[in-house]
Amino acid sequence: MEIRIVPVNSDVADAERTVNIITRVSSVAAPYSKISVPDIPVIIKDLQKAGIGFSRDVIRANAGTETVTMRLQSEPRANVVVDLVVSQDPEGASRYATVTIDPPQITFTPEDYGSNVDVNFILADDGTAYGDVQMQVLATFQSTDHVYNTLEPTPITITVLEGDPAPAWIITDTTGVTLIAAAPGTPPLVPRTVVEHTGVLLYRVTPKGTLWRTVTLAPTFAPGTKQKGIITPSSFTFVPGVKSTANFLLTFPSNNAETGDQDVVIWHVVTGVDDEPGYRALSPNLGGSELTVKLIESDRAGINLGNGASGVILAEEPDSATANPIVTSVGIVLNSRPVATVQLLFYEAARVPTTLAAVRAPATAAERQLTLVSGQTLTFTESDWFLPHPVLMYATFKTGDQGRRIASLCATITSPDDDFYA
Repeated sequence: MEIRIVPVNSDVADAERTVNIITRVSSVAAPYSKISVPDIPVIIKDLQKAGIGFSRDVIRANAGTETVTMRLQSEPRANVVVDLVVSQDPEGASRYATVTIDPPQITFTPEDYGSNVDVNFILADDGTAYGDVQMQVLATFQSTDHVYNTLEPTPITITVLEGDPAPAWIITDTTGVTLIAAAPGTPPLVPRTVVEHTGVLLYRVTPKGTLWRTVTLAPTFAPGTKQKGIITPSSFTFVPGVKSTANFLLTFPSNNAETGDQDVVIWHVVTGVDDEPGYRALSPNLGGSELTVKLIESDRAGINLGNGASGVILAEEPDSATANPIVTSVGIVLNSRPVATVQLLFYEAARVPTTLAAVRAPATAAERQLTLVSGQTLTFTESDWFLPHPVLMYATFKTGDQGRRIASLCATITSPDDDFYA
């Protein structure tokens, strides 16, 4: 005869256990009445597992509310109090996002253990562009049910996705509103102009987002800049938690050389090795950190009298062909510093020049009114362009009363490596 043994169904999660089935034999027949049957051990493996079930144990979302349903997986022998706690990241990432649990504590009873309970996880970002922040939610149990009291379930993993503005710089005029440098991904703006020697540009630089680490910013001129200006202050340090703006002043002192108008590019470089990585990655000229200004040249190439003389230079004619001449000295300077050697070759024009062709026509020996004693050829360099170079001359004796007359001293200029003087 076959006997089917069926364990009593229960939602309580018990450990594996052995139940002994006791067999007693009764019979009127003498041989059977004395039979002794040993107990039959039955091992019961409980299909119920103590634990807690979540509708999902991984959450990846931006700031907002995420709802998770939870329930106990088996009937407890006593009330079970579940506390949900956010585990803090040991590296400090949890400072840049938060998770609030509502409700943070749930109580299950043997009667309602299988009922679904909604738990809201409220995700919030702190405004800094730190990146995605991952945290874990741990469930702890309080119960006189030993099985649940010692349970350590798998935590819920929550990743708060970055939703704050990417690191970038905002460069404006002093109003803090009008951009003077293009924002990332937008067309370039017309450069602001700064006149050499007299012009001033005041501008502001602010980070686009909220900083989570110190950032030190230093303006610097891009490589290859022909004429660098002066920017004050030389750097500015932004501190987390403080809404601050860097104010810079740009000037271009005269370099005394005519190099022409030029576009000058300024980079704003993050200098601290431990500064916020997102902003360090923008150096030297990404994320709106490049500012272009138009430098207006104020120096002009030219020749001038360096000894204070102006207008007509008087040269006195000797009384006779044998008389000692009275020498006149003229100091010649350049108006601006050349970028290469400049050579002047003086000569007397054939007549008072009124056209360029006349200037280029030298006087014949018979026509010359002046005699150059020295300085017919003058050479200027970058180091002596402002020093008067003397040209000594006197009026050439002419027979008879020629009256007061005008002679024109002209010069040809050669400077193969200076376009403006050439």
